[in-house]
Amino acid sequence: MSKPDNTASYLVTPTVLDRFVRALVNEVDYDIHKGYECGEEDGLDHYPELVAEAAKLLDAITSGQADAEFPATQQGGHALIVEYGDEELHGTCQCGKQLRTITPDKPIDQLATPWESHVMRLPTT
Repeated sequence: MSKPDNTASYLVTPTVLDRFVRALVNEVDYDIHKGYECGEEDGLDHYPELVAEAAKLLDAITSGQADAEFPATQQGGHALIVEYGDEELHGTCQCGKQLRTITPDKPIDQLATPWESHVMRLPTT
């Protein structure tokens, strides 16, 4: 699996983030875009609320903080990583915990089960 090119950097001001979120939603679904831009019930622009949520998410992603509500995600720092090497599948958690190594003829559950057990034992906030 190739990793994304992280060499580009962007200055994200509130105005840039607002424009980005509006353009992205418009690209994904024009009707949803119009619903945010001009609320069906009140006719008001509801993008500021969506942009504020996007800003919180962007801040959490760029600060490298784990997502306490959903630890078993890439953002939470506990995604299951399966790598193929030396004719074996190596299972690790994103946090670095080594889980198990199996041969490709074994069910993937043999990697998922110890990972799930690891994630379920994580402290909750």
